[in-house]
Amino acid sequence: MVNLHFILGSNPPPALLTALRSYVSSFPELTLSFASFSEWNLKCPEEMKSHTLVIFPISTKEEFLEAAPFLTSRMRVVSENRSKLIALNNLSHPSIMPLLRTHGCEEIFPFDVDHRLLSRRIRAIMDSQASEPVTQPKASTSEAQIIDLDALEDQYPDYWLIERSHAKRLMGKWLVEAQGPSSSEGEWKLVSTGPLASGDEIWEWQPRHSSSSFFNAKFKYRFVGQRPEFIWKTLRWHFVAKEVSLKLFDGAHPVEYRFASIGNLLSLRGNSPQARRLAPEIARTYSYGTSQSTNQSSASSHEPKVREEFINGSSMPPR
Repeated sequence: MVNLHFILGSNPPPALLTALRSYVSSFPELTLSFASFSEWNLKCPEEMKSHTLVIFPISTKEEFLEAAPFLTSRMRVVSENRSKLIALNNLSHPSIMPLLRTHGCEEIFPFDVDHRLLSRRIRAIMDSQASEPVTQPKASTSEAQIIDLDALEDQYPDYWLIERSHAKRLMGKWLVEAQGPSSSEGEWKLVSTGPLASGDEIWEWQPRHSSSSFFNAKFKYRFVGQRPEFIWKTLRWHFVAKEVSLKLFDGAHPVEYRFASIGNLLSLRGNSPQARRLAPEIARTYSYGTSQSTNQSSASSHEPKVREEFINGSSMPPR
């Protein structure tokens, strides 16, 4: 028995859904089910005992953000030949295809693929999958990679300055160090009702004053992982998680991200003109904290250099 699953995105092609239902009805050994990304992300790979083929759409940036934890959760069963993935891609960004292939997508089709072609490929993949034995996963030898993306557009608030060399993967977790408004300017407040499946939690950046340059009534930054910690010695925030992501939300909906990882791959946006313009404001938040720090002399010794680097932009080469 082979299970065929279709993940319903925000805009599933009606003709394709009809064709899939018709196709599966002619093969009694196939079962077809539908689910959303969120429903699939609640499943554990160990629960999937039979061979599966999962078809999922990527038609918007929001769907790509939803697909990230889904792809990560499937990596083990894909490596064991218990699951095959087919993506229907409608995005043209050059980083999408490498990310999908790295995470085991057997085939990547255009979003408007002819259903007859897709049906033939489904049959071929399932026949091949059924004839191949389930294998034990191999130890991953891939190194951490950083994919450079364009900076956020001006319509989105951005006050984070990140050097490429300050993003690392250590002992199975990502560490991203970012220069931004210090803990004297705001704090990360817990917004999730409980730990996620990974043990991480969701934290939202909340400025202390609505008049702050780092306050936006519409968009909020949320981080999934350990609570971000501001390190006064280096004047940088530490963002740590197995799957790290700093996303912009409009209410409950993610609309953009500053950085996000899938396994050993980290997508990192460049430093925006908006963030560079705010560099002097960011630097001023450091002086508030250093004057109150118990290690004032040590922390203050960094301040003139940091102020100069921020104002001149010398520490942030264009990306």
